[in-house]
Amino acid sequence: IIDSDNKKYDSFTIKYFYDKSTNLTIDDIKHHNFEKQTTNSFTFGYIDGVTWFKIEVENRSDKEDYILTFNEPIWKKFDLYYKKDALFIKELNGLDIPLSKRSIKDVNPTFNIHIDKNTTQVFYIKSQTIASQIGEFKIVSEKDYYNPSKITTTHLYIIFAFILMIIIILNIYSYILTKDSSYLYYIAYTVASLVFSSMHSGSYLLLGFNGWNEGLHVIGAFVILFLLLFSNKFLDLKNHLPYINKFFIFSGVIFLIFALLIYNNVNYASVLFNIYSALFFIVLFFAVIKVFLQGYTTAKYYLIALLIYAPLMGLMIATFNTFLDYSYFTRHSFLLGTLIEIIFFTLILTSKYRSLNLEKIKIQSELIYEKEKNEKFLESEILKRTKEIERQNSKFKTIYNTSKDGLALLDMKTKYLEVNKSYANMLGYTPEELIGTICSSIILKESDKNDIDIAEMLRKNGSITDFEKKCTKKDGSIIIVNISASMMTHGDTMLISARDITNQKRQNKMVFEQNKMASMGEMIGNIAHQWRQPLSIISTASSGMLLQKEHNILSDEEFKKMCISIDTNAQYLSKTIDDFKNFIKNDKVKKRFNLKNNINSFLNLVDGSIKSCNLNVVLDLQDDIDIDGYENELTQCLINIFNNAKDILEEKEEDDRLIFISTSTKNSKAIINIRDSGGGIPKDIIDKIFEPYFTTKHQSQGTGLGLHMTYNLVVDGMRGTIDTSNKTYTYQDKKYTGAEFIIILPLS
Repeated sequence: IIDSDNKKYDSFTIKYFYDKSTNLTIDDIKHHNFEKQTTNSFTFGYIDGVTWFKIEVENRSDKEDYILTFNEPIWKKFDLYYKKDALFIKELNGLDIPLSKRSIKDVNPTFNIHIDKNTTQVFYIKSQTIASQIGEFKIVSEKDYYNPSKITTTHLYIIFAFILMIIIILNIYSYILTKDSSYLYYIAYTVASLVFSSMHSGSYLLLGFNGWNEGLHVIGAFVILFLLLFSNKFLDLKNHLPYINKFFIFSGVIFLIFALLIYNNVNYASVLFNIYSALFFIVLFFAVIKVFLQGYTTAKYYLIALLIYAPLMGLMIATFNTFLDYSYFTRHSFLLGTLIEIIFFTLILTSKYRSLNLEKIKIQSELIYEKEKNEKFLESEILKRTKEIERQNSKFKTIYNTSKDGLALLDMKTKYLEVNKSYANMLGYTPEELIGTICSSIILKESDKNDIDIAEMLRKNGSITDFEKKCTKKDGSIIIVNISASMMTHGDTMLISARDITNQKRQNKMVFEQNKMASMGEMIGNIAHQWRQPLSIISTASSGMLLQKEHNILSDEEFKKMCISIDTNAQYLSKTIDDFKNFIKNDKVKKRFNLKNNINSFLNLVDGSIKSCNLNVVLDLQDDIDIDGYENELTQCLINIFNNAKDILEEKEEDDRLIFISTSTKNSKAIINIRDSGGGIPKDIIDKIFEPYFTTKHQSQGTGLGLHMTYNLVVDGMRGTIDTSNKTYTYQDKKYTGAEFIIILPLS
């Protein structure tokens, strides 16, 4: 009943009806008997469906225009129906309706109502929300509603948001200074709380955003998620309570799932979210107390903040779930709790930053003290070191001047700054003649792509070892020099160590040729053995055709068959000749070749030995491996390894004479794996097999240079690696042990 004495009416009874089907219209509801009633301030909790309210207002005052307000913005639908001229008028409101389309631009559902004097007007309200069905109706005069000095809940939330923005800026500044991830999690928590409060108050609608019915609980899930992450980091649960840390990680996933379910408006998701949130806070309380009891004193302040926050937040949750009656304080108490908690945590983090600063100042003071304490000591040490450096410098000069290796100091344009006598003598100059000249003037320019600029290599790598160059002596003769170089400390000079290896290269070449000649001799025997069968077939075919022709019994079919046989075997002989011719070529030209074809050619060369020794060669070769290198030298390496394996396998039973060859690629490198079943290399000599002149054979059978030459060809010639070990493996259900050689070569 409205009379002339009151400006607002906030205590009256309303009737309501719950429509679970959500299908009833105003035409259905106007005839319905509203049996249930409640006060204008109510708490129904989480209910699916539509609630119809019926408000009967009798006007006994002199005024006819009033404002009907409802103080909860979280309702998706809140439509007003009233009869005018025998027809029902409908005014839309709620989150589904933007502010611009509402009759009164208020974040809360608000309506202009007209009631003639001394009459009774009935108003119906159709309402729906996925949040808790709570709120309070009021009827106020237009003057009271539009009073410019009136402070509303929205104003309080705007002040709250302003304080949070200041706190966010403060924490961002603290994070920039400390780089502590605790601040990041807390900033995210504060931002989420700010968004949550704007959802709670509906103030986000003032910024032009559309209403979001699920937003309150979706953002609420993220508020707890970021609080979880901050708490986990701040309390260091990973170290203090690992099992709680695992629960927190699990809960983080659960809250993300809740956010997704609520966003998609899944039934009872909001209720389950509230229940699980309560469980989480219980565990959080337990964790804080447990960490505090372990001696982590900072947890005490965290506990105080929670003791303030949790009860006030609990009042709101209890109201939402019908455990408490609706009131302004229980509805908005969380705002005070959140503000106190956030300020409290900010003070804790600020105190932490201050403690870090004090600790830093203390450390700096100690460092200054130590610096002053050590300065005198350092002065005396510098004097000692200076004298020591002078002695070392004198010793270095002696070594530099008397070294048998040539040493030279150059700038980065390769101009000689200083050379020792050995370096000058190696080139036939005096030191004075070389100083000031350019090093590149005495180094022969290579015609192939192996020519490398020493200065450029040093800039990239800092040092070069065992690099060969051809140099011109003063008398015009050419020598081969092994060079190692390194960049000096300041990067503007380089030190070169050089040694004349011309004679050594000649000797190595002779050894290589001797070894190759030995291999050629053995292969000639292999080829002779290989050719017996195809030559016999050719001879038999040709004499057979001649005999059949003399007796006039040579048919066309038999003639064609004989010719094909002769051609096939002649092609085989030609292929063997080509492989042998390629092998004995003495050219060292880098080219691109197919690894599988190279291995097949090598096997063709040793086919006679394979057959005469009854060796079983098992292949696993990739087709598409191409190498940019020295094909002939790789063949020589494979022959050397094969010969060693063959000599061992000849002592084994024929069924156990196995050689496995496989190829693969990894990280732009080709890998060749060669394994035998010869029992392996004795442990006491396996580290010596690549040394020159090391052999376990009689002097008449081996020189000990085969594997040494193989090592040099792979490592020095092809910039690869070779390694060996003993392996035990199973082949056709039988165990074998043998030596395994692994050759790794760059593809380019």
